[in-house]
Amino acid sequence: MAIGAVAGWLAGTLMKGGGFGLPGNIVIGIIGAVVGGFVFGLLGITAGGLLGAINTSTAGAVIFLFVVRLFKTGITTRQVIKPGPGYRRFAAEIQFVNSDVN
Repeated sequence: MAIGAVAGWLAGTLMKGGGFGLPGNIVIGIIGAVVGGFVFGLLGITAGGLLGAINTSTAGAVIFLFVVRLFKTGITTRQVIKPGPGYRRFAAEIQFVNSDVN
């Protein structure tokens, strides 16, 4: 539970600038441990010891909080990837190049 509290506090600090209170930090940290263990397992990353457990839990908690924030705000891909000022010119160049291929 102590690792969960530390991981939850770290993830809250990284994602929103503060923790979620002790019970919230523990819950976020425990969920983060599950998510982090799963993701690290998929990537073939092993982390042992106290610091490894904190790192795994914190990484998982950050991923968890990020996904929760996506669902909570209803963010779309267009909101995440906004075209910059040169987008129209770049898109026109791509169309021009593709028209030469045919």
